[in-house]
Amino acid sequence: MKKLLIILIVSILFSGTIGFAYADFPEKPINLIVPYSAGGANDVGARLMAPYLQKELEVAIVVTNKPGGGGQVGAQLLLSKKADGYTLLMASFPATITSILMTNAPYKLDDFDYIGGQQEDPRALITRPDTPFDTLEEFIAYAKEHPGEITVSNAGTGSSSWFSALALEILADIKIVKVPFGGSAKALAALLGRHVDAQAPTLKYIYSPFKEGKVIGLGIMAEERHPDFPDVPTFTEKGYDIFIASVRGILAPKGLPEEVKETLRNAFVAAFNNPEFQQKAKDANLLLKLREGEKFEKYAHEQFAIFEKLVKKLEEEK
Repeated sequence: MKKLLIILIVSILFSGTIGFAYADFPEKPINLIVPYSAGGANDVGARLMAPYLQKELEVAIVVTNKPGGGGQVGAQLLLSKKADGYTLLMASFPATITSILMTNAPYKLDDFDYIGGQQEDPRALITRPDTPFDTLEEFIAYAKEHPGEITVSNAGTGSSSWFSALALEILADIKIVKVPFGGSAKALAALLGRHVDAQAPTLKYIYSPFKEGKVIGLGIMAEERHPDFPDVPTFTEKGYDIFIASVRGILAPKGLPEEVKETLRNAFVAAFNNPEFQQKAKDANLLLKLREGEKFEKYAHEQFAIFEKLVKKLEEEK
């Protein structure tokens, strides 16, 4: 009886110790890794949110750039750390997905815990006013009548803009020429310079040329129209379920204690909803969309299934 009582007491004390271990989280600065160079949307989003996360968590949020390998260097650094909530990653999708599918990155989606999604920058199909097509319907009709004639620039084979064109080819049953360039800015310059007929950039890149009348929008690859481009229809409206966007948010190594995960997720939502953060993000032309932890994880896996099919299509073309 005494032995049983001792075992019960030890068990209670031990379980209480585990709970107390994370009751005061966080107790030291948190490192937020940006797996890309300074100045990009991931970096800007991380640095804008850091002060508001810091306000919620009451510890310093240290933003560190670790670029390389299309985001793989930063992701691997994250996963080399203990799952204690003190190291986080501002990840980008579908880049995280394509690195797994196309470059055999040494991790998978289930290796992460999902804190929350912060940004959503949809892609759009754009062209110049002097091309033979002013609408998505006209673009597709022209492509059907002139297979392999329309040229569409992209940031590089396997990039999100490349996949956008591939998805349209598959769903609309058309053949277009996908022309790779060394980045989105160069792909846009090729369109403006009349070297190609169209491009599929994220909305962030087209604000200025759109307002200046240098490009027109044929369709947005989003679930709904964007308020800054109210006259540009979604692909879904036209019968093509294409949703491709640069979605950015915070990940942690898999295995966070539930108390830590809940604390981080709650702090993320509170920081996101802070009016000052919202205004600063708008001033920086960041396109925000909140996805709470579980919804962010669901989104990542849904996108993985879509891109897995597209990669198979890519392999068939080789």
